[in-house]
Order: sequence, then C-alpha cells, then structure tokens
Amino acid sequence: MLDAGQINAMFFDQRADRLKIHQSVIEGMLSRLPWPVTGGLSAEEACCDKEGKEWSSYSLFAERLLELGIALGKVRVVPGEPIRYELA
Repeated sequence: MLDAGQINAMFFDQRADRLKIHQSVIEGMLSRLPWPVTGGLSAEEACCDKEGKEWSSYSLFAERLLELGIALGKVRVVPGEPIRYELA
C-alpha cells in the first residue's frame, strides 16, 4: 500500500542503517507505481498507482518515495528535462 505518512516518516529517518530496515517496504511501494517501459516516470505520474488510483495529491510525497529509491540504488534519474525517474 502506498502511504504518504509512512513515506514521510522513512524520508526523515534516512540514516544508512535505518534505510536498510525500510528497504523491503520501499521496494514494495515502488513496485506499485506505474513504471512505463521507456521514457521514465514523473513525480506527478507517481501520484497514482498501477491501477490509476491517486494515493497522494501532492507530488512531494511521490518525490520522497523516488528519492528513497535512489538512496537504495533502486531508482535513477533519467538525464534531461523535465526530471523523470526509472528503475535502476
């Protein structure tokens, strides 16, 4: 389940040892996003899950989830503008 409150708590608890504790939860949340085959995913697109249900009306929470994925080496930024993300 994609939960903005839980993402926020993990985002502000980013010590390396704590990040590993949250890794399976973060990976599970990332797997629920609608990753396109090519072109990457914007933070705005990440506000909806694979089924098209909006889980957050604020892209800030989606960006935080994507940044947690970057910190774990599971997500990378697609070069260019606008900023887009893809699975690593």
